[in-house]
Amino acid sequence: PSGPRSAGEGWSGRADREDRVRLASAGRASPVRGPAARWAMASGGWRWLRALRAVGQPLFQGRALLVTNTLGCGVLMAVGDGVRQSWEVRARPGQKFNPRRSASMFAVGCSMGPFLHYWYLWLDHLLPASGLPGLPNVLRKVLIDQLVASPMLGVWYFLGLGCLEGQTLDESCQELRDKFWEFY
Repeated sequence: PSGPRSAGEGWSGRADREDRVRLASAGRASPVRGPAARWAMASGGWRWLRALRAVGQPLFQGRALLVTNTLGCGVLMAVGDGVRQSWEVRARPGQKFNPRRSASMFAVGCSMGPFLHYWYLWLDHLLPASGLPGLPNVLRKVLIDQLVASPMLGVWYFLGLGCLEGQTLDESCQELRDKFWEFY
């Protein structure tokens, strides 16, 4: 059928479900109400998610995982800085968003990405964990991460960002001493 059916006609069978999905995806209201209409819209949504997963899956395997983790770390740092700057702009009238600052955060995040990629691979190899029985190993991993990697990355963060902002090594070290415990 080329258009929606009248309210008097029933919807049944596979062809009718496909019509409902087609109508829902075209933005035209389906005369079906309730669970059948929700199913029609949901099946199209699940198909879209499955396709997205199939396209993105290679990014999380093999060598591409290193690139994905590196860029992901940079993006998270830049987005976090963008959120913080948005808050600062609202709190302090006259202050403007600084894209260079977010770009610096992206660069520092990308520089941390490979280290973090290999660090977490090593931790997973050292302390494998899955399910509830693996909870003690998960807690050990968190403890090791917080005692070893977090302080190292804190130093990396302050020195790297200081370098990108044109600070001297002494200025970066002083900022690290002033802000490390708050950061940690």
